[in-house]
Amino acid sequence: MRLLAALVTLSVLAAAGALASAEAARKPTPKERIAIGTAVILQVPSVQGQTTLFVVRRIVVSTGEPGARAPFTRFAAASGFGMDESGVYPEGPRTALVGLHRRTGRWTVVDYGVRRIGCRRPQSSFGGRRTTILRDLGIRCG
Repeated sequence: MRLLAALVTLSVLAAAGALASAEAARKPTPKERIAIGTAVILQVPSVQGQTTLFVVRRIVVSTGEPGARAPFTRFAAASGFGMDESGVYPEGPRTALVGLHRRTGRWTVVDYGVRRIGCRRPQSSFGGRRTTILRDLGIRCG
């Protein structure tokens, strides 16, 4: 009985250690914050030719690295408040998924919307690590 209790305790500690070492999003550096915020503000799509406004409130950068063949070297999520004159998107919280392009070295808006951001993008965009990267950024696809 004691052996079983010891094994259960070790299993729980091992699982807790694995969770503690799991990847987690981080705050952007000041340089990243400026570059990501600028990219989002300039690249948020116009909806049906109408002006779209997106106020960035929070930016997180994924610590998960995309695979070697991905066109991006890093991903970030910019959350905030949006509205547009067309009425296509409801007024309220939105997220922009932004990637640091491997060739240009510039942040590029990959996806934008109300929910399931990045979930319909191909795995190749993330180098086969879409689920890990999106989960790290707090984006749920399921």
